[in-house]
Amino acid sequence: MYASYDHKLNIWVVGDPGVGKTCLCDRYLYDTYVNAYYGGVGHSIPYAYDKKVDYNDEIVKLTICDASGCEIYPTSTQARLVGVNSEMMGGYYPKLCMLVFDLTLKQSFENLPIWIKWLDMVEDCGVIIVGTQSDLISKREVAYNKAKAFADSKKLAYFENFCER
Repeated sequence: MYASYDHKLNIWVVGDPGVGKTCLCDRYLYDTYVNAYYGGVGHSIPYAYDKKVDYNDEIVKLTICDASGCEIYPTSTQARLVGVNSEMMGGYYPKLCMLVFDLTLKQSFENLPIWIKWLDMVEDCGVIIVGTQSDLISKREVAYNKAKAFADSKKLAYFENFCER
């Protein structure tokens, strides 16, 4: 797909199970939202999607790898992130990792240091942190200031989002 492009960017979307990785990908790639958790249980290889983006009069091929379901195979996911067995993903070494957690699940926030430790092993890869479900204010378990302070302490960008309109 996209035989001609000026730049290529591989993005991995990682995080605990059920935090909204696939919803985030679906919203960006297809502008869709499914209000159900269907999980990726049983999928040991991340889904990879290509999207062409026009940026500054150049064509950028984004390959977005949704690691949904792979978190039940942590050693496998870690190995792919650091480049071992990457031929299974067509050599898709990540250049950006979106580390996703759910603002309504405090444990997913508390697990971020574990993910960051893994991501620190990935060479030449930027990391951003994304808190999902920012629209569910009454269910929120992680305050914006706490998440932002954590990201700042790691020198990482922090964003919040929600996928439902």
